[in-house]
Amino acid sequence: NSASRADIKHPGDYQIFFKENAKNSYTRDRVEPFQAPPDDDTSEPMKASNFQPVPVRNEISPSSAKSSLQKIDKGSVQAEDFLSKQKAPSELHEKDMILHLGGGHSTMVTVLDQRTKNLQIFLTMWRTGSTKTAIDSAISMKDPAVMVDLLNIINSKPSLWDLDLCKQLLPQLKDLMGSKYENHFIAASNTVKMILRNFGDVIKANMEEPSSSFVDITREERHKKCLACYSVLSAIKVMIRSAQQTATAKQANIFKEIMLLMARLD
Repeated sequence: NSASRADIKHPGDYQIFFKENAKNSYTRDRVEPFQAPPDDDTSEPMKASNFQPVPVRNEISPSSAKSSLQKIDKGSVQAEDFLSKQKAPSELHEKDMILHLGGGHSTMVTVLDQRTKNLQIFLTMWRTGSTKTAIDSAISMKDPAVMVDLLNIINSKPSLWDLDLCKQLLPQLKDLMGSKYENHFIAASNTVKMILRNFGDVIKANMEEPSSSFVDITREERHKKCLACYSVLSAIKVMIRSAQQTATAKQANIFKEIMLLMARLD
C-alpha cells in the first residue's frame, strides 16, 4: 500500500502534479468568450477618405401617394359612370326608383306588340297572297323596322326582283337612307346598290320614250317604270351629295359605292 500511494510531502509537488497536469487530453478546449471591443481612446480614428455615405431610401409622403391613387382611379372605369347623373340611388325612395326604371316599359311593350302584329300580318299575306300585295301591306304599316326586316328577306332572294318591285320600294329606300339609325341606313343602301347592279342598264336603256309609229304597250309600261325608278334614284343622288360633308367614314364609303354605280345611268 505504501508503494502505491503518492508520497507528497511538499506543497510545491502538489501544484506540479494536480494543478498544471489536470487538463485531460481527450476533452475539447474551452471556447473563450469574444473579447470586448477596445476602448475609444485606444481605437484608431477613421480616415475621411474611407468614408462612404449610406444610401438613403426615398420615402413617399402620404399626400403624394394619395394623389397618385386618385390619378389611377380617374383613369380607370368607375361604376358611377354608368349610373344616372340626375339623382343618387340612395336618395331615391324605393317606390320612386321602381317607377323611374319602369317609366318607358309600357311604351316599349306597346311598340313591340304592334311590330309583332305587323310582322304576323305581313307573313300571312306573304305566304297566301302575291309578293306585291304583301309589300303593299308592309308599306301601308309605315313602320321602318318592319320595312328593314322585309329588305333583309328579299335581298337574299334575287329571283323576286323585277322593275315593279324596284318602283315599289325605291321611295321607301330613299326615306330609310335618311334615317338616324345605322341599321336602317345600311339595309336601304345595300338594296339601292343591288338595284343599280341588276337594273341600272335596263333603266338607262328604257329612258327614251318609245316611238309613236306603232303601239307597244309592254314597252310603254316598261318606260314608265324605268322613268319612275330614275326619278327616285336621281333624288337619292342629290341627297348623297348634300350629306357627304357630314357623313361618317362608313357612310362616306357607302356613298362612294352608290355614286360609282349611279354612273351607269349617265
